[in-house]
Amino acid sequence: MASLSATKGLPPPFVMTRSYIETLEDRRDEVRDLVMEREARLAECHRIAEEITNLWEQLNTPVENRINLDIDVNCLEKYQEMSRALRDQWQSARQGEADKERLQIVRNELIDLKDDEFQVQDFNSSQEVWATLERLVSEKVRRINHLANLAGELYMLYTTPPSPGIPENSLQDILLKSFLITLPGTLPSPLSLEALQGRTKELLTSSFTRNRALPEPLSIERKYALEIEAKINALKKTIKEKAEKEEQVRRLIIDIHALWDELSVPHKDRVELVEFVDKIKEYTTIAQKLRRKWSESKKREIDEAVARLKAVYEECGVSQEEQDAFWERNNPIYSPTSLAEMLKEIASVTMRKESGVKIYKAIEDRKEFLKKLIEFEKAAGDPSRLFSGSSLRLLEEEKLRKSALPTLKQMENRLRKMLNDYEEDTNYSFMLNGRPYVEILDEEVKARLSNSTILVFFSSKKS
Repeated sequence: MASLSATKGLPPPFVMTRSYIETLEDRRDEVRDLVMEREARLAECHRIAEEITNLWEQLNTPVENRINLDIDVNCLEKYQEMSRALRDQWQSARQGEADKERLQIVRNELIDLKDDEFQVQDFNSSQEVWATLERLVSEKVRRINHLANLAGELYMLYTTPPSPGIPENSLQDILLKSFLITLPGTLPSPLSLEALQGRTKELLTSSFTRNRALPEPLSIERKYALEIEAKINALKKTIKEKAEKEEQVRRLIIDIHALWDELSVPHKDRVELVEFVDKIKEYTTIAQKLRRKWSESKKREIDEAVARLKAVYEECGVSQEEQDAFWERNNPIYSPTSLAEMLKEIASVTMRKESGVKIYKAIEDRKEFLKKLIEFEKAAGDPSRLFSGSSLRLLEEEKLRKSALPTLKQMENRLRKMLNDYEEDTNYSFMLNGRPYVEILDEEVKARLSNSTILVFFSSKKS
Protein backbone atom coordinates (compact mmCIF):
# COMPACT_ATOMS: atom_id res chain seq x y z
CA MET A 1 0.00 0.00 0.00
CA ALA A 2 3.00 2.25 0.62
CA SER A 3 4.16 1.78 -2.98
CA LEU A 4 0.68 2.30 -4.27
CA SER A 5 0.28 5.51 -2.38
CA ALA A 6 3.65 6.70 -3.68
CA THR A 7 2.74 6.23 -7.36
CA LYS A 8 -0.98 6.46 -7.77
CA GLY A 9 -2.30 7.63 -4.33
CA LEU A 10 -5.03 6.05 -2.11
CA PRO A 11 -8.30 4.91 -3.64
CA PRO A 12 -11.37 6.85 -2.55
CA PRO A 13 -12.66 7.45 0.02
CA PHE A 14 -9.28 7.09 1.71
CA VAL A 15 -7.13 10.15 1.90
CA MET A 16 -3.90 10.94 3.63
CA THR A 17 -5.02 14.00 5.55
CA ARG A 18 -4.56 14.29 9.29
CA SER A 19 -8.20 15.03 9.90
CA TYR A 20 -9.23 11.89 8.11
CA ILE A 21 -6.80 9.80 10.13
CA GLU A 22 -8.14 11.34 13.38
CA THR A 23 -11.67 10.53 12.27
CA LEU A 24 -10.71 6.91 11.70
CA GLU A 25 -9.11 6.73 15.11
CA ASP A 26 -12.29 8.13 16.75
CA ARG A 27 -14.42 5.57 14.92
CA ARG A 28 -12.08 2.81 16.02
CA ASP A 29 -12.41 3.92 19.66
CA GLU A 30 -16.21 4.07 19.41
CA VAL A 31 -16.37 0.54 18.00
CA ARG A 32 -14.03 -0.71 20.73
CA ASP A 33 -16.26 0.93 23.42
CA LEU A 34 -19.38 -0.63 21.94
CA VAL A 35 -17.77 -4.05 21.92
CA MET A 36 -16.59 -3.64 25.55
CA GLU A 37 -20.03 -2.41 26.67
CA ARG A 38 -21.72 -5.36 24.99
CA GLU A 39 -19.30 -7.79 26.64
CA ALA A 40 -19.94 -6.12 30.02
CA ARG A 41 -23.74 -6.31 29.59
CA LEU A 42 -23.42 -9.96 28.57
CA ALA A 43 -21.33 -10.63 31.67
CA GLU A 44 -23.84 -8.78 33.90
CA CYS A 45 -26.68 -10.65 32.24
CA HIS A 46 -24.92 -13.93 32.95
CA ARG A 47 -24.28 -12.93 36.59
CA ILE A 48 -27.86 -11.87 37.22
CA ALA A 49 -29.15 -15.05 35.56
CA GLU A 50 -27.08 -17.07 38.03
CA GLU A 51 -28.36 -14.92 40.90
CA ILE A 52 -31.96 -15.48 39.82
CA THR A 53 -31.36 -19.21 39.62
CA ASN A 54 -29.85 -19.25 43.13
CA LEU A 55 -32.76 -17.22 44.54
CA TRP A 56 -35.23 -19.63 42.95
CA GLU A 57 -33.42 -22.47 44.69
CA GLN A 58 -33.41 -20.70 48.09
CA LEU A 59 -37.07 -19.76 47.78
CA ASN A 60 -38.01 -23.26 46.60
CA THR A 61 -39.69 -21.80 43.54
CA PRO A 62 -41.52 -24.55 41.59
CA VAL A 63 -39.94 -25.45 38.23
CA GLU A 64 -43.13 -24.57 36.38
CA ASN A 65 -42.86 -21.01 37.74
CA ARG A 66 -39.34 -20.53 36.39
CA ILE A 67 -38.42 -19.29 32.89
CA ASN A 68 -35.55 -20.00 30.52
CA LEU A 69 -32.87 -17.37 31.10
CA ASP A 70 -31.25 -16.55 27.76
CA ILE A 71 -27.93 -14.69 27.91
CA ASP A 72 -29.02 -11.78 25.77
CA VAL A 73 -28.08 -8.14 26.28
CA ASN A 74 -31.66 -7.14 25.45
CA CYS A 75 -32.91 -9.08 28.50
CA LEU A 76 -30.64 -7.35 31.03
CA GLU A 77 -33.22 -4.81 32.31
CA LYS A 78 -35.87 -7.53 32.58
CA TYR A 79 -33.52 -9.77 34.57
CA GLN A 80 -32.50 -6.89 36.85
CA GLU A 81 -36.17 -6.25 37.70
CA MET A 82 -36.74 -9.97 38.33
CA SER A 83 -33.67 -10.08 40.57
CA ARG A 84 -34.82 -7.12 42.67
CA ALA A 85 -38.24 -8.66 43.19
CA LEU A 86 -36.75 -12.03 44.18
CA ARG A 87 -34.26 -10.38 46.57
CA ASP A 88 -37.14 -8.51 48.29
CA GLN A 89 -39.03 -11.77 48.56
CA TRP A 90 -35.98 -13.53 49.99
CA GLN A 91 -35.35 -10.71 52.50
CA SER A 92 -38.98 -10.82 53.59
CA ALA A 93 -38.73 -14.58 54.05
CA ARG A 94 -35.57 -14.16 56.15
CA GLN A 95 -37.27 -11.50 58.30
CA GLY A 96 -40.30 -13.74 58.66
CA GLU A 97 -38.11 -16.57 59.95
CA ALA A 98 -36.40 -14.19 62.40
CA ASP A 99 -39.80 -12.96 63.61
CA LYS A 100 -40.96 -16.55 64.03
CA GLU A 101 -37.90 -17.29 66.17
CA ARG A 102 -38.53 -14.18 68.29
CA LEU A 103 -42.21 -15.08 68.53
CA GLN A 104 -41.28 -18.48 69.94
CA ILE A 105 -38.85 -16.90 72.42
CA VAL A 106 -41.43 -14.43 73.72
CA ARG A 107 -44.05 -17.17 73.87
CA ASN A 108 -41.74 -19.30 76.01
CA GLU A 109 -41.17 -16.34 78.37
CA LEU A 110 -44.88 -16.21 79.15
CA ILE A 111 -44.69 -19.81 80.40
CA ASP A 112 -48.36 -20.48 81.06
CA LEU A 113 -49.97 -19.79 77.69
CA LYS A 114 -52.52 -22.31 76.54
CA ASP A 115 -51.79 -24.41 73.48
CA ASP A 116 -54.20 -22.42 71.34
CA GLU A 117 -52.88 -19.00 72.40
CA PHE A 118 -50.50 -17.13 70.06
CA GLN A 119 -49.61 -20.30 68.14
CA VAL A 120 -46.38 -20.50 66.12
CA GLN A 121 -47.83 -21.96 62.95
CA ASP A 122 -47.51 -21.85 59.18
CA PHE A 123 -48.28 -18.23 58.40
CA ASN A 124 -49.38 -17.09 54.95
CA SER A 125 -47.34 -13.89 55.09
CA SER A 126 -44.74 -12.05 57.14
CA GLN A 127 -47.50 -9.58 58.06
CA GLU A 128 -49.33 -12.37 59.88
CA VAL A 129 -46.14 -13.27 61.77
CA TRP A 130 -45.57 -9.64 62.73
CA ALA A 131 -49.18 -9.14 63.85
CA THR A 132 -49.02 -12.23 66.08
CA LEU A 133 -45.67 -11.12 67.48
CA GLU A 134 -47.05 -7.67 68.29
CA ARG A 135 -50.01 -9.16 70.15
CA LEU A 136 -47.67 -11.48 72.06
CA VAL A 137 -45.37 -8.63 73.07
CA SER A 138 -48.41 -6.60 74.14
CA GLU A 139 -49.47 -9.48 76.38
CA LYS A 140 -46.02 -9.56 77.96
CA VAL A 141 -46.03 -5.79 78.52
CA ARG A 142 -49.52 -5.99 80.01
CA ARG A 143 -48.35 -8.62 82.50
CA ILE A 144 -45.27 -6.58 83.41
CA ASN A 145 -47.40 -3.49 84.02
CA HIS A 146 -49.89 -5.50 86.08
CA LEU A 147 -47.15 -7.01 88.22
CA ALA A 148 -45.56 -3.58 88.70
CA ASN A 149 -48.90 -2.17 89.87
CA LEU A 150 -49.36 -5.07 92.28
CA ALA A 151 -45.83 -4.68 93.67
CA GLY A 152 -46.24 -0.98 94.32
CA GLU A 153 -49.69 -1.42 95.86
CA LEU A 154 -48.53 -4.25 98.09
CA TYR A 155 -45.51 -2.32 99.29
CA MET A 156 -47.60 0.76 100.07
CA LEU A 157 -50.11 -1.35 101.99
CA TYR A 158 -47.36 -2.88 104.12
CA THR A 159 -45.60 0.40 104.85
CA THR A 160 -48.38 3.00 105.14
CA PRO A 161 -50.31 3.40 108.42
CA PRO A 162 -52.51 1.85 109.69
CA SER A 163 -50.71 -1.13 108.14
CA PRO A 164 -49.49 -3.82 110.56
CA GLY A 165 -46.02 -3.58 108.97
CA ILE A 166 -44.07 -5.98 106.77
CA PRO A 167 -44.11 -9.47 108.30
CA GLU A 168 -40.53 -10.77 108.26
CA ASN A 169 -41.52 -14.43 108.16
CA SER A 170 -43.53 -14.03 104.94
CA LEU A 171 -41.11 -11.96 102.88
CA GLN A 172 -39.74 -14.98 101.06
CA ASP A 173 -43.27 -15.95 100.01
CA ILE A 174 -44.12 -12.69 98.28
CA LEU A 175 -42.51 -10.41 95.75
CA LEU A 176 -41.55 -7.74 98.28
CA LYS A 177 -38.16 -9.24 99.10
CA SER A 178 -37.03 -9.15 95.49
CA PHE A 179 -38.77 -5.85 94.99
CA LEU A 180 -36.79 -4.19 97.79
CA ILE A 181 -33.45 -5.90 97.11
CA THR A 182 -33.33 -5.50 93.34
CA LEU A 183 -34.95 -2.10 93.08
CA PRO A 184 -32.37 0.09 91.28
CA GLY A 185 -31.34 3.28 93.04
CA THR A 186 -32.97 4.70 96.12
CA LEU A 187 -36.67 4.69 96.78
CA PRO A 188 -38.45 7.70 95.24
CA SER A 189 -39.21 10.64 97.47
CA PRO A 190 -41.89 11.50 98.30
CA LEU A 191 -42.97 7.88 98.47
CA SER A 192 -46.10 7.37 96.39
CA LEU A 193 -47.93 4.46 94.81
CA GLU A 194 -47.37 5.85 91.30
CA ALA A 195 -43.62 6.29 91.88
CA LEU A 196 -43.22 2.77 93.25
CA GLN A 197 -45.20 1.24 90.40
CA GLY A 198 -43.07 3.16 87.89
CA ARG A 199 -39.84 1.98 89.52
CA THR A 200 -41.03 -1.62 89.60
CA LYS A 201 -41.95 -1.41 85.93
CA GLU A 202 -38.40 -0.20 85.18
CA LEU A 203 -36.99 -3.20 87.04
CA LEU A 204 -39.17 -5.74 85.24
CA THR A 205 -38.73 -4.20 81.79
CA SER A 206 -34.96 -4.03 82.30
CA SER A 207 -34.85 -7.72 83.14
CA PHE A 208 -36.64 -8.61 79.93
CA THR A 209 -34.78 -6.27 77.61
CA ARG A 210 -31.43 -7.60 78.84
CA ASN A 211 -32.60 -11.22 78.55
CA ARG A 212 -32.16 -11.70 82.29
CA ALA A 213 -34.35 -13.98 84.33
CA LEU A 214 -36.58 -12.22 86.83
CA PRO A 215 -35.23 -12.37 90.38
CA GLU A 216 -37.09 -14.96 92.42
CA PRO A 217 -39.84 -15.11 93.41
CA LEU A 218 -40.90 -12.62 90.73
CA SER A 219 -42.79 -14.16 87.84
CA ILE A 220 -45.21 -13.01 85.16
CA GLU A 221 -47.21 -16.21 85.34
CA ARG A 222 -50.92 -15.58 85.67
CA LYS A 223 -51.20 -17.69 88.80
CA TYR A 224 -48.47 -15.62 90.46
CA ALA A 225 -50.40 -12.41 89.81
CA LEU A 226 -53.51 -14.07 91.25
CA GLU A 227 -51.55 -15.03 94.38
CA ILE A 228 -50.37 -11.44 94.85
CA GLU A 229 -53.90 -10.13 94.28
CA ALA A 230 -55.15 -12.52 96.96
CA LYS A 231 -52.45 -11.27 99.37
CA ILE A 232 -53.40 -7.67 98.62
CA ASN A 233 -57.09 -8.34 99.24
CA ALA A 234 -56.33 -10.18 102.46
CA LEU A 235 -54.04 -7.37 103.59
CA LYS A 236 -56.67 -4.73 102.77
CA LYS A 237 -59.18 -6.68 104.84
CA THR A 238 -56.72 -6.94 107.73
CA ILE A 239 -55.93 -3.22 107.57
CA LYS A 240 -59.63 -2.33 107.43
CA GLU A 241 -60.41 -4.55 110.41
CA LYS A 242 -57.46 -3.10 112.33
CA ALA A 243 -58.60 0.46 111.60
CA GLU A 244 -62.15 -0.38 112.63
CA LYS A 245 -60.95 -1.90 115.90
CA GLU A 246 -58.71 1.10 116.60
CA GLU A 247 -61.66 3.41 115.97
CA GLN A 248 -63.80 1.24 118.23
CA VAL A 249 -61.24 1.50 121.03
CA ARG A 250 -61.04 5.28 120.64
CA ARG A 251 -64.82 5.63 120.80
CA LEU A 252 -65.04 3.36 123.83
CA ILE A 253 -62.42 5.45 125.64
CA ILE A 254 -64.25 8.69 124.76
CA ASP A 255 -67.55 7.19 125.90
CA ILE A 256 -66.11 5.92 129.17
CA HIS A 257 -64.53 9.30 130.02
CA ALA A 258 -67.78 11.08 129.14
CA LEU A 259 -69.82 8.65 131.27
CA TRP A 260 -67.45 9.07 134.21
CA ASP A 261 -67.90 12.83 133.96
CA GLU A 262 -71.70 12.59 133.59
CA LEU A 263 -71.94 10.25 136.58
CA SER A 264 -69.37 12.25 138.63
CA VAL A 265 -67.23 9.15 139.21
CA PRO A 266 -64.35 10.02 141.60
CA HIS A 267 -60.87 10.05 140.01
CA LYS A 268 -59.66 7.42 142.47
CA ASP A 269 -62.25 5.02 141.01
CA ARG A 270 -61.17 5.60 137.41
CA VAL A 271 -58.51 3.54 135.59
CA GLU A 272 -56.01 4.45 132.90
CA LEU A 273 -57.34 3.70 129.42
CA VAL A 274 -54.84 2.89 126.64
CA GLU A 275 -55.61 2.57 122.93
CA PHE A 276 -54.84 -1.13 122.51
CA VAL A 277 -57.19 -3.20 120.35
CA ASP A 278 -56.85 -6.15 122.72
CA LYS A 279 -58.62 -4.00 125.32
CA ILE A 280 -61.88 -3.86 123.33
CA LYS A 281 -63.63 -6.59 125.32
CA GLU A 282 -62.59 -5.11 128.66
CA TYR A 283 -63.56 -1.55 127.69
CA THR A 284 -66.87 -2.73 126.23
CA THR A 285 -67.82 -4.29 129.55
CA ILE A 286 -66.91 -1.10 131.45
CA ALA A 287 -68.85 1.08 128.98
CA GLN A 288 -71.94 -1.14 129.09
CA LYS A 289 -72.13 -0.95 132.89
CA LEU A 290 -71.70 2.82 132.86
CA ARG A 291 -74.27 3.25 130.05
CA ARG A 292 -76.91 1.26 131.93
CA LYS A 293 -76.41 3.42 134.98
CA TRP A 294 -76.33 6.63 132.94
CA SER A 295 -79.27 5.75 130.68
CA GLU A 296 -81.59 5.33 133.67
CA SER A 297 -81.61 9.12 133.99
CA LYS A 298 -81.01 10.03 130.30
CA LYS A 299 -83.13 7.49 128.45
CA ARG A 300 -86.07 9.84 128.00
CA GLU A 301 -83.80 12.66 126.73
CA ILE A 302 -82.07 10.34 124.26
CA ASP A 303 -85.36 8.88 122.99
CA GLU A 304 -86.66 12.41 122.42
CA ALA A 305 -83.44 13.33 120.54
CA VAL A 306 -83.79 10.21 118.36
CA ALA A 307 -87.42 11.04 117.55
CA ARG A 308 -86.58 14.67 116.83
CA LEU A 309 -83.69 13.75 114.55
CA LYS A 310 -85.82 11.25 112.61
CA ALA A 311 -88.49 13.91 112.17
CA VAL A 312 -85.91 16.42 110.91
CA TYR A 313 -84.56 13.81 108.52
CA GLU A 314 -88.07 13.26 107.18
CA GLU A 315 -88.79 16.98 106.80
CA CYS A 316 -85.55 17.64 104.95
CA GLY A 317 -85.73 14.58 102.70
CA VAL A 318 -82.38 13.22 103.89
CA SER A 319 -81.51 10.03 102.01
CA GLN A 320 -81.84 6.68 103.76
CA GLU A 321 -78.20 5.98 103.01
CA GLU A 322 -77.10 9.12 104.88
CA GLN A 323 -79.38 8.27 107.82
CA ASP A 324 -78.05 4.71 108.04
CA ALA A 325 -74.47 5.96 108.00
CA PHE A 326 -75.14 8.31 110.93
CA TRP A 327 -76.81 5.64 113.08
CA GLU A 328 -74.00 3.18 112.28
CA ARG A 329 -71.38 5.71 113.40
CA ASN A 330 -73.26 6.39 116.63
CA ASN A 331 -74.09 2.94 117.86
CA PRO A 332 -75.02 2.42 120.68
CA ILE A 333 -77.19 5.50 120.98
CA TYR A 334 -77.40 5.44 124.77
CA SER A 335 -74.15 7.23 125.49
CA PRO A 336 -73.10 10.83 126.13
CA THR A 337 -71.12 10.85 122.86
CA SER A 338 -74.06 9.64 120.79
CA LEU A 339 -76.39 12.14 122.44
CA ALA A 340 -73.99 14.99 121.66
CA GLU A 341 -73.66 13.80 118.06
CA MET A 342 -77.45 13.63 117.65
CA LEU A 343 -77.87 17.19 118.94
CA LYS A 344 -75.17 18.38 116.52
CA GLU A 345 -76.84 16.49 113.67
CA ILE A 346 -80.22 18.03 114.46
CA ALA A 347 -78.69 21.52 114.31
CA SER A 348 -76.85 20.73 111.09
CA VAL A 349 -79.84 19.23 109.29
CA THR A 350 -82.07 22.07 110.51
CA MET A 351 -79.62 24.56 109.05
CA ARG A 352 -79.72 22.61 105.81
CA LYS A 353 -83.49 22.74 105.94
CA GLU A 354 -83.49 26.53 106.27
CA SER A 355 -81.13 26.87 103.33
CA GLY A 356 -83.18 24.30 101.45
CA VAL A 357 -86.38 26.35 101.87
CA LYS A 358 -84.73 29.26 100.06
CA ILE A 359 -83.52 26.96 97.32
CA TYR A 360 -86.98 25.41 96.95
CA LYS A 361 -88.38 28.94 96.61
CA ALA A 362 -85.84 29.76 93.87
CA ILE A 363 -86.66 26.52 92.06
CA GLU A 364 -90.39 27.27 92.15
CA ASP A 365 -89.80 30.87 90.97
CA ARG A 366 -87.81 29.59 87.99
CA LYS A 367 -90.47 26.99 87.20
CA GLU A 368 -93.24 29.61 87.28
CA PHE A 369 -91.20 32.00 85.11
CA LEU A 370 -90.62 29.29 82.51
CA LYS A 371 -94.32 28.45 82.56
CA LYS A 372 -95.15 32.13 81.99
CA LEU A 373 -92.72 32.33 79.05
CA ILE A 374 -94.12 29.24 77.38
CA GLU A 375 -97.70 30.46 77.77
CA PHE A 376 -96.75 33.91 76.49
CA GLU A 377 -94.93 32.38 73.53
CA LYS A 378 -97.98 30.30 72.67
CA ALA A 379 -100.21 33.38 72.75
CA ALA A 380 -97.71 35.41 70.73
CA GLY A 381 -97.80 32.78 67.99
CA ASP A 382 -101.43 33.59 67.24
CA PRO A 383 -101.47 36.02 64.25
CA SER A 384 -105.00 37.24 65.10
CA ARG A 385 -103.58 39.14 68.07
CA LEU A 386 -102.20 41.72 65.62
CA PHE A 387 -105.75 42.69 64.69
CA SER A 388 -107.64 42.17 67.92
CA GLY A 389 -104.96 43.16 70.47
CA SER A 390 -104.06 46.63 71.60
CA SER A 391 -100.80 48.39 70.86
CA LEU A 392 -100.00 48.23 74.59
CA ARG A 393 -100.11 44.44 74.43
CA LEU A 394 -97.71 44.41 71.49
CA LEU A 395 -95.35 46.71 73.39
CA GLU A 396 -95.55 44.38 76.37
CA GLU A 397 -94.70 41.45 74.14
CA GLU A 398 -91.66 43.25 72.74
CA LYS A 399 -90.46 44.25 76.20
CA LEU A 400 -90.81 40.69 77.53
CA ARG A 401 -89.16 39.23 74.43
CA LYS A 402 -86.06 41.34 75.02
CA SER A 403 -85.79 40.73 78.76
CA ALA A 404 -86.98 37.11 79.07
CA LEU A 405 -83.80 35.13 78.40
CA PRO A 406 -81.45 37.51 80.31
CA THR A 407 -83.84 37.31 83.29
CA LEU A 408 -83.98 33.51 83.06
CA LYS A 409 -80.17 33.26 82.95
CA GLN A 410 -79.89 35.53 85.99
CA MET A 411 -82.33 33.31 87.90
CA GLU A 412 -80.38 30.19 86.95
CA ASN A 413 -77.02 31.74 87.88
CA ARG A 414 -78.42 32.81 91.26
CA LEU A 415 -79.81 29.31 91.77
CA ARG A 416 -76.44 27.74 90.96
CA LYS A 417 -74.72 30.00 93.51
CA MET A 418 -77.23 28.97 96.15
CA LEU A 419 -76.58 25.30 95.34
CA ASN A 420 -72.80 25.80 95.59
CA ASP A 421 -73.11 27.68 98.90
CA TYR A 422 -75.36 24.93 100.25
CA GLU A 423 -72.84 22.23 99.31
CA GLU A 424 -69.92 24.17 100.82
CA ASP A 425 -71.79 24.80 104.08
CA THR A 426 -73.20 21.29 104.55
CA ASN A 427 -70.84 19.04 102.53
CA TYR A 428 -73.95 17.63 100.85
CA SER A 429 -75.54 18.16 97.46
CA PHE A 430 -79.04 19.61 97.46
CA MET A 431 -81.29 16.70 96.53
CA LEU A 432 -84.63 16.73 94.72
CA ASN A 433 -86.53 13.54 93.98
CA GLY A 434 -83.50 11.50 95.03
CA ARG A 435 -81.06 13.29 92.70
CA PRO A 436 -78.64 16.22 93.07
CA TYR A 437 -80.68 19.15 91.78
CA VAL A 438 -77.67 20.66 89.99
CA GLU A 439 -77.75 17.64 87.64
CA ILE A 440 -81.46 18.21 86.95
CA LEU A 441 -80.81 21.88 86.26
CA ASP A 442 -77.94 21.09 83.88
CA GLU A 443 -80.12 18.63 81.95
CA GLU A 444 -82.99 21.12 81.62
CA VAL A 445 -80.70 23.92 80.40
CA LYS A 446 -78.98 21.59 77.94
CA ALA A 447 -82.34 20.39 76.60
CA ARG A 448 -83.49 23.99 76.16
CA LEU A 449 -80.34 25.03 74.30
CA SER A 450 -80.32 21.99 72.01
CA ASN A 451 -84.04 22.20 71.14
CA SER A 452 -84.67 24.92 68.56
CA THR A 453 -88.43 24.76 69.16
CA ILE A 454 -88.30 25.96 72.78
CA LEU A 455 -88.63 29.70 73.54
CA VAL A 456 -88.08 30.58 69.88
CA PHE A 457 -90.11 33.75 70.29
CA PHE A 458 -87.65 35.03 72.92
CA SER A 459 -84.38 33.89 71.32
CA SER A 460 -84.83 35.60 67.92
CA LYS A 461 -86.13 38.92 66.66
CA LYS A 462 -89.52 39.18 65.15
CA SER A 463 -89.44 39.29 61.40
